[in-house]
Amino acid sequence: IRNTPSTGIRVCGKNETAGQISRNVLIDRVKVFNTGGQGIFGQEYENTFDCQGKKIGRPLKDLTIIDSEVSDVRDVFGCITLWCVDGFRIERTYAHDCYDSSIRTFADCAANDDLSGCDDHDGIQAEGGLNGIIRDTVVERSGEDNYDFGGHPGGKTRNLLIERSVSI
Repeated sequence: IRNTPSTGIRVCGKNETAGQISRNVLIDRVKVFNTGGQGIFGQEYENTFDCQGKKIGRPLKDLTIIDSEVSDVRDVFGCITLWCVDGFRIERTYAHDCYDSSIRTFADCAANDDLSGCDDHDGIQAEGGLNGIIRDTVVERSGEDNYDFGGHPGGKTRNLLIERSVSI
């Protein structure tokens, strides 16, 4: 996907154990804005959060997001969400205003990130992501966390390099 404005991009793989894998996806110079849904959402198709391979494994591999901007994303999970992705790179990308501006202001979220419209609205979320690089990226004005790599029980984040990136 190159040089394209969008109101949301969803990239999925279905089932690694059955060989249904999406690979080598490039998102280059894309602007995702004013979306009522997700910004850039890379995940396993069935949304089971089982990154350990018991059901579907890590069916999205080698996702690259470069020179892009994601803003004003109102749905939960925020601007850029990468669940169970094995091998990702985010470079020279700007993610901002990642909260539900239809019901909250950024001041509301800064005061209490547990409010509906703020909770789990992150700038870049890589729950269960493996082997990732985030470089020369800026994230600001997120409802909850600008960067969230905590991992859920279905898949911990590991082997992640972050360099020359800013959280404002």
